[in-house]
Amino acid sequence: MENILEVQSLGKRYVSSGTGVVEVFHDISFEVKPGEIVALTGPSGSGKSTLLNLIGTLDIPSSGNIIIEGEDTSELSSSELASFRNKKIGFIFQFHHLLPEFTAIENIGMPALIAGKKLESATKRAEELLAEVGLLERKSHRPAELSGGEAQRVAVARAFMMQPALVLADEPTGNLDNENSDKLFDLMLSLASKFNQTFIIATHNTDLAQKAQRRFHLEKGELHEY
Repeated sequence: MENILEVQSLGKRYVSSGTGVVEVFHDISFEVKPGEIVALTGPSGSGKSTLLNLIGTLDIPSSGNIIIEGEDTSELSSSELASFRNKKIGFIFQFHHLLPEFTAIENIGMPALIAGKKLESATKRAEELLAEVGLLERKSHRPAELSGGEAQRVAVARAFMMQPALVLADEPTGNLDNENSDKLFDLMLSLASKFNQTFIIATHNTDLAQKAQRRFHLEKGELHEY
């Protein structure tokens, strides 16, 4: 497969009661190959999160198509999209969004259990991923018992759980101090390289973005590679 992601003439607009139609962006097109690490920069409010939400099928575009591993997501029903999203796309957000009542290992294994995998196999892979992010000894800890950096590392491990086609990270270091931001970003790049994992990382930190293989900048509705 030549491209793992194809974004074709993508557009998104909203209807606002105050200002009428608000166009976030229009006619955005690009491709991402398997194993590529792509950084997405742009000022606050430029639409970086909107673009990731569209690629991740969490939102529906106003125009254009998103094709992941040859599958045109616009042709999938809501239930098919939910299953596709769980299997094919990993998410890492600024805030970890771990389930507070579950332990680290349970949070990581959740996508596999949702997909109908057996508990034993899900737990085994979750333990392997916890070891990869250096937190195996914290597997029985709940999110409230973890530091912010540790919780984000658990979220990274969860994103890898289903060996997804694509991992989308939306300001994953935005809630961390500089030292932990650097460590988390380097961890993601290391894991991406080890597992040949395709990444799109939205970040306001241009220094971190420079570490990616490809860089896009979104501003005033236009996307440019630099």
